[in-house]
Amino acid sequence: MERENSVNNLDVQIKYPFDTTWVDYPDDSSLAVICYFMGCSHNCQGCHNPLFQLMTYSGARSFTIKELYGFLFDACCKNKTNKVVLSGGDVLFHKNVEFVKTFVKLYSNIFSFCLYTGSSIKEVKQFDIKGFKFIKVGEYKEDLKQESVKTDVYFQLASSNQEIYDGKFNLLTKKGRLRF
Repeated sequence: MERENSVNNLDVQIKYPFDTTWVDYPDDSSLAVICYFMGCSHNCQGCHNPLFQLMTYSGARSFTIKELYGFLFDACCKNKTNKVVLSGGDVLFHKNVEFVKTFVKLYSNIFSFCLYTGSSIKEVKQFDIKGFKFIKVGEYKEDLKQESVKTDVYFQLASSNQEIYDGKFNLLTKKGRLRF
């Protein structure tokens, strides 16, 4: 009972309403619902969402695990997908880690998750997150900038140092590019 109450008390700040994305899910055809979590401590030069680094972003609202599940389930049904991108800010920002870890574990049988973080793969493994299908790791590096794009042939991240791993921690990218 105590564990259940502690899970129910977790909450995060997420931009709402959610958006949809084709570009951010690393396969050649899927539309996904994207949730932007507030909070990030990486302070990457050239960050694409600098306002999302702040926990006080005015377009965000607080979600508990149960609330996020309900809203996300509805958004996925409306968009005819089970693909979900958890982005930010940073989903593994210290105020988000336990929520994301619990949420992904609880709902990985319903949603196909892709997590975006500036953390390293070593840090991700230390967090012991289970249940995601894909995870993008690595800080954005302005001097390694490349076009963020998805084609029928490949998926390319915003900087060549960033990597995508599958749920078993197999590296899928080379120089920031995943080939289909």
